[in-house]
Amino acid sequence: GDIDESWVYDTYGVSSESSVNYDMVFVVDRGQPAAVTGYRRGEAFKPVLEDYFSDKITALLAGLPQDVTTHQSKATMLKTAEGIAIIAAAPILPTSDDVTVPSASPRYLVLAKSLTADFVKSIGKQYVIDGLEINAATGAAPRGQIIEDFGGNPGAVVTWSERRRGDIA
Repeated sequence: GDIDESWVYDTYGVSSESSVNYDMVFVVDRGQPAAVTGYRRGEAFKPVLEDYFSDKITALLAGLPQDVTTHQSKATMLKTAEGIAIIAAAPILPTSDDVTVPSASPRYLVLAKSLTADFVKSIGKQYVIDGLEINAATGAAPRGQIIEDFGGNPGAVVTWSERRRGDIA
């Protein structure tokens, strides 16, 4: 069906501007390369998803239900054109039995949060983790912790400054 851009903006787009939970939101048709609609930090943003998130976004969405009655969500960390982001996706389902579904194939809601240096620094400050950083995994990490994506591949490495000798936390 048609997208009510005003509703999407009022419901999700505005929140992408200042939300601690997400800064990007997309509505995606199954099998389509670009977002049907989307917002990044309050501004309209409809990227070709594989160009922005890599082909791993396609694999993430392909693992979601293909009907309009089954709820399942998936979340992972993916590299984006701007760095690392946490991604969550789920099919958009009717809110009641009275709602007519316009298609037998669901659309998906994708929420993302960019893990910018400033955002990660604010987490470190809040939880008193000196030198907290999250960067793309580029191989073996001499220190820190590797975080894997949903496919089991290295997605990012988290590092921090030791507070005292021998402290791994």
